[in-house]
Amino acid sequence: MMQRTLPFVCNTVLSFALLSGTAMADWVLDNTQSALYFVSIKKDHIAETHTFKTLSGGITKAGQGSLNIDLASVSTNIDIRDQRMREQLFDTQKFATASVSVDLSKTGVKPGIQTVNVTLDLHGVKKKFPPPLPSPKSATPCK
Repeated sequence: MMQRTLPFVCNTVLSFALLSGTAMADWVLDNTQSALYFVSIKKDHIAETHTFKTLSGGITKAGQGSLNIDLASVSTNIDIRDQRMREQLFDTQKFATASVSVDLSKTGVKPGIQTVNVTLDLHGVKKKFPPPLPSPKSATPCK
């Protein structure tokens, strides 16, 4: 399940968190106006959407972006599944958060689809990859 959900999670996280700002100024994520969803697949064909209730992060004037996900805030709308995800999938006793970071200092944020290198830190393992990230076509380019 983790292998299927991670690419979707990362694309969703980054699209939302890192390209939502319209200018490169210190930008702080507003958890009350933010959402992060991920999808799990069961029985090979049933997709279910879940969310995390607690997010934090931002983009600095220097272009350093970060997103922190409180893994214990997972919400599937089924209490026992939430508990199992916290204990068995995310192991929140050892790994309370996941984080995504990106350096936008050279590329800035451009309208449309752009590819930037990001780093996902999950379970103490860091993985770099270049997901395509959508930004509103009407967004003002910034650097």
